Amino acid sequence: MRTFFIDTDSELPFGYVKELGLELIRMPYTLDGQEYYDDAGEHTDQKEFFAKLREGKVSKTSALNTQIYLDIFEPHFASGEEMFYLTFGHQMSATFQFMDAAVKELSEKYPRASFRSFDSRSISLGCGIQCYYAGKMFKEGRSFDEIIAFLEKFSDEVATYFAVDDLDHLRRGGRLSGVAAFAGKLIGVKPILQVNDEGKIVKYATVKGSKKVIGYFIDLMKEIACDLDKYDVFILHGDVPEQGEALKAAVEREFPEARIHLVMVGPVIGSHCGPGTLGIVFHAKHR
Repeated sequence: MRTFFIDTDSELPFGYVKELGLELIRMPYTLDGQEYYDDAGEHTDQKEFFAKLREGKVSKTSALNTQIYLDIFEPHFASGEEMFYLTFGHQMSATFQFMDAAVKELSEKYPRASFRSFDSRSISLGCGIQCYYAGKMFKEGRSFDEIIAFLEKFSDEVATYFAVDDLDHLRRGGRLSGVAAFAGKLIGVKPILQVNDEGKIVKYATVKGSKKVIGYFIDLMKEIACDLDKYDVFILHGDVPEQGEALKAAVEREFPEARIHLVMVGPVIGSHCGPGTLGIVFHAKHR
């Protein structure tokens, strides 16, 4: 028996997770004082979540503790399964310290079982695209050795860029690196952020005006994108579907060979990036 775990910080929509036969770990968030678990859009009303953020409600995320990981993993360890977990970036959360403690305890208790993990060094669909293609290999019956070998190369070739309305959400959640001097809100200016080689979110550039974000992404793709006939493009948006559709149309015009997935950001990632986020993930010469 084999089990392939991913988590909801990958932003891979629930329908894809189900189709690929993956096991979903639901990450927690608190909205207006009440705790929830992200379910990758299975039941969560994502539009309602962003509406509450726009009303001024505060959403926060937290790490899963060791006991929760024990509860998730123990049935699989007890059955002697071969397990693999493709995680979101370890640089972005302390949750994996708790995971490691749980895995150590269970490995000693159930030595017949096998557990391996791979750090995507990314988040949202930067991790999700890795889950998508690794999941396809899993569904085809490929071994975890083969999947890990694929990820060791592919992970370095996933470009993840996004624009936000302001940096307050990212700064408050501790997900932002090296931009302390950059103002949270600047009228008419959109910061472009990147997930870098180390798996950190850093400021990459700024553009003036929302409309120029799309042109910037297209220029970036012209510079570094490759193999778009082989690997799909993922577009994400924080409850701005018209901007997502406009970016999709621009990619289709410039790269007619590309297959495009348009995905709405979920509540855990949305807690950090906020409404108005627009991002793109694609296969590239480098991150």
